[in-house]
Amino acid sequence: MIIFVKRLSLKGYKMTKITLERLIYKNYLKTSLTSIFFIELVLVVIYFLVNNKLIEKSTDFILRDLKENTYKLVDEKTKSIDKKLTEMELLAKILQEEHQHFFQYPHSYTKSEKPQFDYAQNGMYYKVDDNGGSSVVVSKNTIIDEVLKKELTNAEFLDSTFKTLIKHDENIVAVYFNSHKNYSRYYPFLENSYNVFPSDIDMQVYNFYYEADEKHNPNKNVVITDIYLDPAQKGWMLSVIVPIYNQNKLEGVTGIDITLKKFIDSFLNIELPFNGKSFVINSSGKIVAMSKEIEKILDIKELEEYVYESNEKINETINKSDKYNILEYKDKEVANNFKNIIENKKYSHTIKINNQNYFIFTKKMEKTSWTIVSLIKEDDVLKDVRELEKYYNNLGYIIVALIFVFFALFFFFLHY
Repeated sequence: MIIFVKRLSLKGYKMTKITLERLIYKNYLKTSLTSIFFIELVLVVIYFLVNNKLIEKSTDFILRDLKENTYKLVDEKTKSIDKKLTEMELLAKILQEEHQHFFQYPHSYTKSEKPQFDYAQNGMYYKVDDNGGSSVVVSKNTIIDEVLKKELTNAEFLDSTFKTLIKHDENIVAVYFNSHKNYSRYYPFLENSYNVFPSDIDMQVYNFYYEADEKHNPNKNVVITDIYLDPAQKGWMLSVIVPIYNQNKLEGVTGIDITLKKFIDSFLNIELPFNGKSFVINSSGKIVAMSKEIEKILDIKELEEYVYESNEKINETINKSDKYNILEYKDKEVANNFKNIIENKKYSHTIKINNQNYFIFTKKMEKTSWTIVSLIKEDDVLKDVRELEKYYNNLGYIIVALIFVFFALFFFFLHY
């Protein structure tokens, strides 16, 4: 059978003859391919849905693995710091026992060559020569009588343990005893110690003394101080201190010093996945120590080695300024999140700092009120997954484009 159909041409209508067989074939193709087209669209939609699901599963797996490994590493480092601080506490307790025994049962200096003392021009009484032991300096306001002179000489007995601690622990930079009589026995020896400390030095104004006194430490435990500027001109310091009692009388405070730099180098070298970095905050939100990378993230410059000016004396406790308090951070959302961390409340495990997202991991330390905080950049963690997602999404877009092009061309030629 032959069927005539009208076709529009430039000269008007003209009759075109099409066989019934061809007409049925064309309609069949249209119907079949239209069905195929919608089936392919459904398959493409399924492709994208499955792809997104796989990306979600991959992301969840990576994050779960990240959390497990990071918490494990942070926990190990926290235990390592706690262990080290426990060792320091033990050393401080050993010193406490030795020094309390010294005051309860005075030792007599038995060596033939006694240490030499003299008055400096500023009025301080000090140990003149380095005999391999501690330097000693006494406030000009302290009365130098025979009892005190004997105590200063007999206390040379304490230097042996001081030297042993310094020799066998590279983290310890100094060991000392500060008396309520306002004198300091300090090892290693400070040359011209009368020029290091204020001439009228008052031990009670320094945190490495008063934090261990009866008012602040009634239980007479070992205390770990916050970071302070060292009057002995060793820079930024933290100390492990312990009170020394003779019966119920506070004779003074014995301490072990660790510089901020040594603490950072020794204890904040946590090798986290994806180049994550850590820092330490105390219970009031102040940053105890942080690495160079954390400085860049928070846009807060860590304290560098302090350069003492000529004849500069530290007359009181100088702590880190409030700019190091994370609770006063310029971004209030970040500050509130850290507030929740410190207060053991629910907090967000992702945080945005300076337009960059970070995963945050925290661990409280047992020996102090400190918390270790670790930050890992989200982009570094999800970089490979996002690249894979982009690749498969682009592949899907190409497939969709090819389908549309194919069917567009097909229907175009089929029409003509």
